[in-house]
Amino acid sequence: QLLQLPFDVLKIDRSLLLTLSRMRERAGNDPSVPCSIVQSIVSFASIFDAAVVCEGVETDVQRQSLALSGVTHIQGWLTGRPQEADRIGPLIRAYRAGDTGDAAIHPLGRGPQASPSAVGWPR
Repeated sequence: QLLQLPFDVLKIDRSLLLTLSRMRERAGNDPSVPCSIVQSIVSFASIFDAAVVCEGVETDVQRQSLALSGVTHIQGWLTGRPQEADRIGPLIRAYRAGDTGDAAIHPLGRGPQASPSAVGWPR
C-alpha cells in the first residue's frame, strides 16, 4: 500500500539523523562520509522522483555527509533559525526567487530540486 501513496517529498526526522550520527561515532566511522542507511532512503525516494529533506541539521559535517548520501534539501539550525511570523512571507518570496540564504529548507545542489510547493509552501 505504501507504493500507492502520493508524495513528492520524503522527510528524514531529526531523531533518525541523531541516532545515525551516534551509531557512526560509536563505530568509529568518519561522520563526514556518505551514510549507507541515508543512501537507502534516498534510493527509495528516487523511485517516486521525490526530493529528500533532512531536518535537524546542525553541523557542516552533517550537511556534507547528507549531501554525499544524496539528500537534496536540509532543514535545521545550520540553515536557519526560528523567525518571527512577519519574516516568513519575505523568506518564502526570497526562496521562490532563488535566494536560499535564510531559507529554513535549503537545497544542497544535488539531485532533483524540490519546488517551494513540494516542501509544503503554497504557491
